[in-house]
Amino acid sequence: MGKILDLFTKKVVPDIAYCVASSGEQEALDYTKKDDRSSAVTYSGIGRVRYGAGIPPAVYDKAVTAVKSFPIVYGAVSARSDAISGLGVKVFDVKGGQEGEVKDHTFYQVFKNPNPFQGSFEFLEQISQSLDITGNCFIAIEKGGGLLGTPFELYVLPTKYVAIIPDPKTKVKEYHYYINGQFIAYAPEEMIHIKYSDVDDAYYGAPPLSSAADILTFEAYRIAFSNQFFKNGAIPVGLLETEQVLGDTLLKKLRGEWTAIHGGVANAHKIAILQGGLKYSPISSPIKDLELGNLKRLSKEDILTIFKMPDSVLGNLDGTGGKEGKDALTTFWRTSLIPHVRRIESALNRGLRVLAFKNGKQNFRFNLKAVEALADDKESTAKYLSTLLSASVMTPNEARSVVGLPPSTDPNADKLYISNSQFGNQLIPTDQAGAVQPQAANAEKPTVKPSASPTAKPPAAPPKV
Repeated sequence: MGKILDLFTKKVVPDIAYCVASSGEQEALDYTKKDDRSSAVTYSGIGRVRYGAGIPPAVYDKAVTAVKSFPIVYGAVSARSDAISGLGVKVFDVKGGQEGEVKDHTFYQVFKNPNPFQGSFEFLEQISQSLDITGNCFIAIEKGGGLLGTPFELYVLPTKYVAIIPDPKTKVKEYHYYINGQFIAYAPEEMIHIKYSDVDDAYYGAPPLSSAADILTFEAYRIAFSNQFFKNGAIPVGLLETEQVLGDTLLKKLRGEWTAIHGGVANAHKIAILQGGLKYSPISSPIKDLELGNLKRLSKEDILTIFKMPDSVLGNLDGTGGKEGKDALTTFWRTSLIPHVRRIESALNRGLRVLAFKNGKQNFRFNLKAVEALADDKESTAKYLSTLLSASVMTPNEARSVVGLPPSTDPNADKLYISNSQFGNQLIPTDQAGAVQPQAANAEKPTVKPSASPTAKPPAAPPKV
């Protein structure tokens, strides 16, 4: 586990002392043995740093608050992470533009248990949520060989406490992970940084929710207003009127008694008895006037737009019966999740290029074939394969592999076939096309002329009685 052990054994505090390491030059990593460089670091405070990362505190804090406070935001973020967290992976050799699957590869074991504290589900979940909430995800590469017996381990660090140290020549000099009054330095090859694009920042990604700052502020005010309304009365506000002149003492007493009897949700709809000429004049409900239900719907639509998510994914069942529901999930995967998955896939392939994938001669991909929402229905698949077969695009055995069937032993199953549009109703192997004369579509069928003399004699006449 090495340096990253501090993440799980020491308490992270937001107010951090910036310190320097005095352990000398950083040595090249040797992944054949474990180490603990953080234990060799000595510290001397030379300043105060509250946030290690370049994300402005207001942006970061507002996004985190939104996820923890607003069900719509939490639902959108968790729906995306839940959808991709169960994906498996496949590793391929890349040779001359062709790929062959590698059945036995170290990455399978690393991905199954990236570190002693997480499986692949929790690992992908944390990556997805870190990206969607902060716009960034930092994955530290640590030496393995411990509990898991793998050559390396992967840890997702809290974005809030990771700083990118720029370099004018190499762009990134190193990464600093701030924790408990110290920082742990990672070389560029020890850190995988996944981020969303930010046109104003070449180093840090922009959180998706940063484009919804006004929406999040409005949602907070809307909820606070609704809570205060129900807390103060849960009934339309009104006026107590009288023609008499009341002193301050009597006014305070009257207001206190009225609030005690009729104020609050628990006292809503109690019968009021008025004396001494008092009259109650109700005022129209601000809840009705503001139509907060419609405003909530508009906020929800904005959040769903940010994450490219159909409403039905968050539980709206309108129009989701049968094919409509399948189409909504398919759209969710193709427009929202597949780009999300490819971003993660690309970054991991790049970051582990030398360490795991033979300097780019291998790579891995997430297995999307098991995603039900992306699977075509049988009727559509059959029509699609039939078209490709008749167009000489694939062989019958290639078509069988698409639907998961074993290859046929018939030698003709490995041949391409000519479309029957060229040869009437025939579908023949292409290597036999020259031996077949196509029949014209308007050719007349040959007519059979009767012989001059019949081949059979007519039956004899019946005897006369």
